[in-house]
Formats: sequence, C-alpha cells, structure tokens
Amino acid sequence: MANRFWRNHKTPALLAAAALALRLAVLLWRGEHDPLFHAPINDAAHYDAWARALAAGRGFGVADAPYYMPPLYPHLVAFLFRLGAGPWGPTLLQTACGVLTVTGVHALGRSLFGERAGLWAGLLALHFAPLLWFEGWLLPTALNMALLTAVLNLAPACRARREGRVWPRLLLLGLLMGVATVNRPQHLLLLAGLAVWWGWGSWRRPAAVAKPVLLLALGAALAILPVTLRNVVHGGERVLVSTNGGVNFYLGNFDGASGRFEQPREFPPDIARQQEASMRLARRDAGRSLDWRGASSHWFGRGLRELAADPGAALKLYARKLRLVFAWREMEHNFLAAWVHRHTGPGRWLIPSLGLLWLLAMPGLVSVLRERRAETAPLLLLAATTLLTCLLFWVNTRHRLPLLIPLAVFAGAGLAAPRLWLSRTALAAVAVTAVLVAWPTGDHEGASFFVDLGRVHAQRQEFVEARQAYQAALDYQPHYPQALNGIALTHMEQGDPETAIRLLRDLLRRYPDYAPARRNLERILALTGGDRPPSTER
Repeated sequence: MANRFWRNHKTPALLAAAALALRLAVLLWRGEHDPLFHAPINDAAHYDAWARALAAGRGFGVADAPYYMPPLYPHLVAFLFRLGAGPWGPTLLQTACGVLTVTGVHALGRSLFGERAGLWAGLLALHFAPLLWFEGWLLPTALNMALLTAVLNLAPACRARREGRVWPRLLLLGLLMGVATVNRPQHLLLLAGLAVWWGWGSWRRPAAVAKPVLLLALGAALAILPVTLRNVVHGGERVLVSTNGGVNFYLGNFDGASGRFEQPREFPPDIARQQEASMRLARRDAGRSLDWRGASSHWFGRGLRELAADPGAALKLYARKLRLVFAWREMEHNFLAAWVHRHTGPGRWLIPSLGLLWLLAMPGLVSVLRERRAETAPLLLLAATTLLTCLLFWVNTRHRLPLLIPLAVFAGAGLAAPRLWLSRTALAAVAVTAVLVAWPTGDHEGASFFVDLGRVHAQRQEFVEARQAYQAALDYQPHYPQALNGIALTHMEQGDPETAIRLLRDLLRRYPDYAPARRNLERILALTGGDRPPSTER
C-alpha cells in the first residue's frame, strides 16, 4: 500500500520539495544581499501600509468610501500581522502559494495529457523566475496564481462528474472563484466563462444547466457578498468589490498611452494619492458632484471617448499591447525586471521570460485547438481572459503572469509528444510567435525604480549606495528630477550642505515647478542660515 502511494505521488512530492528548497535558498540569499528584501516600494509599500493600518484597527484611504482596490490581500496580510508574524508571515505564505502553483501546474498537465506532459509542465513552472519574484514582494500576485491553479484543477473534475454527486465540488469551485475575484475583480470574466462552459452542449435542457450554474454562482456569492455589503454599509454605495476599474481602464487607454503602465500628468505619481485624485479630477471634468461609482464610470467613459477620437491611434495601441503580451522582455512598473533577476541568487539561472514559454507552448496549443477537447476549455478560458485583461488595461509582468499556467501545460504536452512539432501549422505558429517574442519593445524603463532603490539605501544611511542608485536612474533618464533631488539630499545627510544647495538650485533652474526640490532647498537654507532662493525660481 505504501509503495503504491509513493509511486502515485512521487513526482508531485519531489516537485514540491524542489520548489520549496529553491524558494528557501532564494529567500536566504535575498536576506543577505538584496537591499529591497522586506523593504516594500511602490504598490507593495501601499499594501504594507494598508495592512498595518488594518492590523492596528485604523481606517485607510478615503473615509466612508467603498473599497478603492480589491481588499482580500491586505486583510489577509493584516491578519498575519495581528498574529505577530511580521514581514516573514506574508513571505512564507507566498512561498507556500508558489509551491502550490508548481504542483498544481504539474497536476493539470498530468490529468489532461499524461504523466510525461505533467512532469514537463511542473518543471517549467518550477524553473520560471518571474513566479519567484512576486513571491518575495508584498503583492497579491502569488495568492492569485495559487487560487487560479486550484480553480483549473477543480473545474474539469466537476464536469467529469456532472452526472454524479457533484454539487459540493461546484459550490467549492464557485467559492474559489469568488475568493479569486475579491483578490482580482477581473476574474469575473473567468467565472462567467466557466458558467458558459458548463452549460455548453446542454442548452436544450435548461434544468440540467440551471442547477450547476446556480451552485457556481452561490459559491462565488459567499465570498463576494460580504465585501459588497461592507461597501453598502460603510461606503454607502452598491459596489461589488472595488471602484478603481474605471481609473485603470483610463490609465491603459488615455490619449498618449503606450500599452505599458504610465499615468497622465494630472494624476499623482504614487498610488496612495490616486483614490482622492481620481474623485477630484472626475468631479472637475463633470462639473458636478459624483459618487464613487459615478467617478469610475466617468473614467471608463473618458477612456472610451479618447480611444474613439483617434481610431487609428487606438488600433496601434491595441496592436502594441498584443505584441507586449508575447514580448521576451518582462515589464513591471514596480521594479526593473533585469535588476530583480540578477538579485535573486539561485533564481538568476532560471527561465527569465514568458517569451520562451510562448514558443514551447505553440505545438501543444495547436493540437488542443484542433482536437477541441472539452476538458481543456478552462485553460483556454484563462488564457483568453488574461489576454483580454492586458488589452483592456495595460501589459506588465503581473497582468500576464497567469498565462504561465496554460502555457506551461501546453508546452508540457508538446515536449512529451515531439511529433506535435512536425505539423506545418505548429511550425508556422512557432515562427510567427518567434517574431512577436523578439519584436523590440522600444521601452527605456528603470529610472523610477532606481530612485526607489536609492531612497531605501538612504533610509538605511547607506549614502554611497544611494548615490549609485540615483546615478543609475540618471543613466536611464538624464536630468530625472527625483534622482537629482535624491543626490542632493545624500550630500546634505553627509554634512555637505554647500553641494546640496548647489545641486538643488541647478535642479530648480531646469525644473522651476518641482516642489520637492524647492521645499528641500528652503529647509536646508533655513538650517544653514543661507538666503532663500530667488523669486524667479519659485
């Protein structure tokens, strides 16, 4: 009995052990060498502040408003903080999520295409570096991947047992989808797709479709309804999960959008002030008072109007987004992917890009599309809804990371059956994909990341390293005001106010409206007894 159990579970057990060992090795290396380890920046800093406020029993964001961002992850992190877990609590939770994702991808490949395909799929997920990156950041991405993997493993099992006692599994499937939606609201698209898939082929028997779809919806409601009720009671509005959908649509489609994350000048650069700014700017544009649902609808409408104003530019924007989904280069506005890849210790030898998985997955994907097997539909639905999310909003590593699950499984199918590579259609698909993967993105990212890195070093009194980071930002974007301001402050902290004053005055001559530099200059002059800056510089 024991031998049979080991034979049946040997591969997933070994994959789980390897995934855990790799993650622990990366964590130990980062703890010694990575200045950003447990030093959250950008969105991670926002989630950290939100969770700490919840753990302390304080409010966060605009008072008496519906949730602006999905609340599951910060509440989960706050729960861990209340238990006294500290920053290691979320880190270890996300490590467990990564292990579950790797073993879940293996289970999917094995159940759909056999043992060898499952092994290949699990190995690809095990060696995929971007999955590891997000497990070390205070972001909801690792939790999202684990939830999606669980959903995709459960969905075919529900359909295979549709004639038997399947209602507990359907209820659980709906509950998992609801939890995933509270974490990432765009998964409502996947939930709707799964409901349609369940009823496909049985539409002539409404009773056979209605019960399972209602069970799916009931399970999802059990997770979503408490959030909606909180928004009604506390925020005074009927908001399903959160109100930032309209703003995100606008940020991905405004006149001048590039397909990557970037903000128009009118929006503040940090996410902490985005909620208040989105309402203030929406009311300014509308010329009247708006509630939060109205503000979200305003940004949806404005994004659509700006797209419609120039159809040619809109078409180019969406073509660029489609190319970026396939691009070799990983793009994430929270960090510089190349820097993070070098700073994950053992992780730097892993697969660095989704582009490789696109190439490996094409023969398996072509075969799946030809055969039209019903049990592969959830994988295709996840791929389609992830692609749609990238097109509707913007493309970055975080948005396209769920593609790892179907691509690893399809790649496993192709690697387990080399004959699939001999098809002319498969070879043509690989050739076209190779062009899209290799297509230059034309981006020059990195300046804002190195400024954040410089600030972390400065907070630790590591001023030489801080200046090096700020200089790296200037290498990406010469005369970047945040970097110049940071260099000046490091000189002040090291007891050289004359250099700091000179650098800040030079900065204000180039950017006279850059308020942080003006405030810093006035503060330094007050401390040193110098003159206020000339009025022409104000």
